[in-house]
Amino acid sequence: MQSNDVVTILVPEGTYDFRRMRNAVTEANAAGRTWCRTTCGETNRVTGKTNKFYRIAFEKNSCASLGESGLEIVKESDNLQAWSNWITTKPNKSLVGMGRGANLRGASIVVRSYEGSGNHIYRNLAIYDVNPHLIEGGDGLETVGSASNHVKKFWADHISYKWISDGMDMEFVDDATISYLDFDGANEYNCWGTDPYMALVEDAHLTYANNYWHNTYGRVPKVTGESNGSQVHLYNQYVDYNRFFIAGANGHSANAKAYVRYENSYIDNGQGYLAEWGDNGYVYFSGVTFGSGTKQQHRYNGTVTQGVPNAATFNPSYSFEKRTVANIPKEIPKLVGVGGRYGKMPEYNQAFGLSNKAATVSMTAPASGAKFEVGATVTLKADAKDNDGSVKSVAFYVGNTLVGTANSAPYQVNASGLEPGMYSAVAVVTDNSGLSQMSAFVTFSVEGTAYPEVVKCGGGSSSQSINLGEPIVDFCYTWSGAETVVPEGFPAGVSTSIDKENRKISISGTPAEAGEFAFTVTATNNDSTFIKSGRIVVTDPNAPESSSSAEPESSSGEIVESSSGTTLFAQRMNWATEAETAFYRIFDMQGRPLYSGDRMPAHMPAARVIVVEFGKSGSLLRRYIR
Repeated sequence: MQSNDVVTILVPEGTYDFRRMRNAVTEANAAGRTWCRTTCGETNRVTGKTNKFYRIAFEKNSCASLGESGLEIVKESDNLQAWSNWITTKPNKSLVGMGRGANLRGASIVVRSYEGSGNHIYRNLAIYDVNPHLIEGGDGLETVGSASNHVKKFWADHISYKWISDGMDMEFVDDATISYLDFDGANEYNCWGTDPYMALVEDAHLTYANNYWHNTYGRVPKVTGESNGSQVHLYNQYVDYNRFFIAGANGHSANAKAYVRYENSYIDNGQGYLAEWGDNGYVYFSGVTFGSGTKQQHRYNGTVTQGVPNAATFNPSYSFEKRTVANIPKEIPKLVGVGGRYGKMPEYNQAFGLSNKAATVSMTAPASGAKFEVGATVTLKADAKDNDGSVKSVAFYVGNTLVGTANSAPYQVNASGLEPGMYSAVAVVTDNSGLSQMSAFVTFSVEGTAYPEVVKCGGGSSSQSINLGEPIVDFCYTWSGAETVVPEGFPAGVSTSIDKENRKISISGTPAEAGEFAFTVTATNNDSTFIKSGRIVVTDPNAPESSSSAEPESSSGEIVESSSGTTLFAQRMNWATEAETAFYRIFDMQGRPLYSGDRMPAHMPAARVIVVEFGKSGSLLRRYIR
């Protein structure tokens, strides 16, 4: 981060401990400052207990500047610990967590215009445990500029933020965006059960988009205009439990006004004010829904007014997408923070120094870089130990998928059915106190060819007979080992919904036409094809009676599941017909190609095969099992 080069830093997924343990009082004394202590006036919301209150005074050997009674000076012999690691930066840096993200414990990252810093991107990171027992003991991520030298271009995206002494301050910054932030202010180690400071914004042009604020004390955000003024735009925000005011604005002069535009958001459990502002400060709310327990009131120059604030505002110079506000409480928590929608890293809930330490765990197998053939079983192993308790379990993840949990040594599980590709695996240990720790990851590859396969699922049969106007009984197919999957041949009115993420095709609807419909679901991968077929017969009860046979005409066909659960062979299928077969392709029962040519082989290449016949024009004639 201190390089003078343009650098993108890709941090492998896992937990990194940046803490620097030291005596907080010794450090403060050297800087001419004083740590002051008193007992909180109320119990902690999280624990129900009364905590000590540690706050720093920016003067030597005195707590008078804090303006509170009952404060005592903390001595070096009290061994008050601090562990934040102050990391300053040079310009043109991107810090990106890979995979499910990187956890940066104790890191306090500062982007300073003093060092020329700007053009910064931070993505897919958890920043946490920055002196949570102290007040004003360090930010996790902040910008620091000056009236004459702003930080330019800053983006923080998919950041998880917890146990931070002094919040996320954005000072003297322009062209800045904070998106998909998960700010959890719950803090069992401070006075009120929440972090005391959240988001202080000074002289900034800043956008907050799609963020989740929960268990906060207030000030999400507090905006000031120091010398140049501020314009802060918030949309698609979800606030759940806020103790004080949600948005604040205070401009220092007519030339340094502070504007907050807060729109298209959802606020639950707002315990204090929606907004607080004074002269040269403006807070505008629009399209905001207020959930249970939210007080709809605001305060201007100390005067409390009921209702939603609607002061002067500004118009953003960019376009943006508004979510459906009613869905925000369900959508936003699933999308924000490290990992985002693709799966958060397993929770890591240890608080240093005020609870016992989590167990440790390390992956021992497979070896990083190991290679396996398709179809092989991959054994995942780990060593785990707990120095102040016992190991309760070790869970193993391949990618974002939990593949198994071992509750006793040796800690190992097997993973099977993996398709070709690169994989990342981690182990997560949980101890007898419920604390968790994640191992460093190992990578391995699965090589070879995956053959496609389609499997029926759902309650409905793949061979159904119904009357026109009746819905079919819904059913589905899942697939594996395929690059493309094509369902076809269904009657009008019957829909096929393809879920690529879960590899599932759902079939439902009411046929809009009568007839006999032979359908197929074809899965293809390279030169391999797997075909699953079925039949839907739709009878029009009002149509004139036909002289056709009650049983389908028998000809070359394929196995079709019937509604009675039996298997019918050689049912008539609605294939295009030609007088002569010109080309044959033969597959085994898993869809692997065995033969292709213009003549039927004298002996089949397997005991049971799928034969596909084509006409001279290349049209499909028939498919059957032999």
